[in-house]
Amino acid sequence: MTQTLTERLHIVEGTVWKDAVISLLDSRCRYQPWRFGFGEARMGDPVAIVLNTDPPSVLTELGTLGADGRPDRALIKWPLRGPGLIDLTTLAVVGDYAQDPRRVWQLRGDAAIQMESVLNECSYRHDRSMRFGHSSVAEARILLHSRGRCTGCRDDIDLVAEEARDVYIHTVDAPSRDASEPVVRTETHASYRHDPIPDSCWLPEIPADWPGVLCGRCLSWMQQEGYTSLLDFRFARHPKCPRCRAERTQRALYGELAHRDIPPWLDPRGCCRTSDDWTCAACGLKW
Repeated sequence: MTQTLTERLHIVEGTVWKDAVISLLDSRCRYQPWRFGFGEARMGDPVAIVLNTDPPSVLTELGTLGADGRPDRALIKWPLRGPGLIDLTTLAVVGDYAQDPRRVWQLRGDAAIQMESVLNECSYRHDRSMRFGHSSVAEARILLHSRGRCTGCRDDIDLVAEEARDVYIHTVDAPSRDASEPVVRTETHASYRHDPIPDSCWLPEIPADWPGVLCGRCLSWMQQEGYTSLLDFRFARHPKCPRCRAERTQRALYGELAHRDIPPWLDPRGCCRTSDDWTCAACGLKW
């Protein structure tokens, strides 16, 4: 008889989602927000981590049960971009599990295998658009993506301190849908055949704002300088363009990228280093 790869999958719940995310980012955290069930367990069993956001969500990265058998101390292999979050209710309804993952502390047999398979698949399908919006799920995604670093200064945030839960999470509106193309076009010829390609075609598309996490020092600077947009505040840390004087200067980023989820104030240039370090996203000047 062939034994299935996953016999059981444990569920651990973070009752206060921000405390739970902070404790995931730094194991030395003082918060203990976890609830879990009891029952048969074995070292190496997968663990799904549920956060009490609104609506409840589950990490796409599974933990692994350690030798102590405690789900709240499960080991997680942290991905480069941070783990994703998906809506637990939608997952439960679409998956049609034999045991409801919203009600039980342990999934067994086919339900455990199905849950593991779905979460593994979802771990490759989250992108920057899922951090837009103002829900607690979006906030949790932003905090997870930060890996405990300030978006403003890139310094590590003290997540061991008692006031770590006061960390500021900047949320932004989800971008609106692009306008549709006209059904009937009146041009008699293609514009590119007779007209030069405008320079604006080569400029990067910069959003109005960007989600992120700020330490107390950067939050204070942002408020004192009167910025409401984190993107404007972040660009203000860079020099102005010497040609057009715009505050949309990107810092050159060299090297092979592990992913394309790059913030707008960085200009990925590949592996060949050049003598210039800055790019103006408004006029295209490099210096």
